[in-house]
Amino acid sequence: MERFPYFDRETWGTKISEGLLLVDGQEAYAAQKLLKGQILTYKMPDVVEPPADLGWSVAAEDEWFLIANKPGNLLVHRMGKSYTSNLVYLVRNAGNPGWAAADPAHRLDRETSGLVLFAKNKQALAAILNLFETRQITKEYLAVVAPVAEAKVPAEGTQGTIDLPLGRTEDPVRGQIQAVGVPGARAARTHWVWGPEVAPGRHQLTIRLETGRTHQIRVHLAEQGWPLVGDKLYGGPPANRQALHARLLAFQHPFTGVPVSYQAPLPPDWQEIGRESIEQKREV
Repeated sequence: MERFPYFDRETWGTKISEGLLLVDGQEAYAAQKLLKGQILTYKMPDVVEPPADLGWSVAAEDEWFLIANKPGNLLVHRMGKSYTSNLVYLVRNAGNPGWAAADPAHRLDRETSGLVLFAKNKQALAAILNLFETRQITKEYLAVVAPVAEAKVPAEGTQGTIDLPLGRTEDPVRGQIQAVGVPGARAARTHWVWGPEVAPGRHQLTIRLETGRTHQIRVHLAEQGWPLVGDKLYGGPPANRQALHARLLAFQHPFTGVPVSYQAPLPPDWQEIGRESIEQKREV
């Protein structure tokens, strides 16, 4: 129960009675006690997993870390029925023995493309988490936004900072969301540079995070009246996915002391995200 919490005790009991759990290849029984060295197997029924883009790639690798380039429709961790269609599973089961125990040091939303840093062992994970916690890692994103009618649209090249505390709250329609200034909100700072217009009413921004709160970029931009294209939760116009790409990670390597910087190229769908949101709006 403690190690496999995705079913309750009653459900596991049913699965045992159905012969779906084996001990050393033989059907298990409910009162059976496992002995050291025995192998417990669960014969999981066929499951149709949600659609996902499994086309991840390796952006860089060294003795301690693997930097994966995640596509725009793929979970980092398993959720729901996405048992194998998540980045952690794909990395650990790619056939490279050095990746079998790799742990992601941070996460991206399912629809955000770009760089995810994996530590190959616990020592590397502890070292890189310390850099994240002490804000010694530079994270840069590209975003395409669709300013609402009443929002200010800065000139290209304008820079600014959004400094609004964020916390979790419950919305009657949207469910659990992040919001500004709610009880328990924590400091959150987002630095932005206004970029070119990539389609009518669609502007590309360069974003650097000083803090890394859940949904920070999405909420901060929406609060300015600049929702991300494709952001279903925070008011963006419809698109196949949200227009957010984690394009750069930079830090001083905790084991070599050498400054390193990793970049992800723009994903294949990037040029179409802003345009498709306009086309979908016209069709409606």
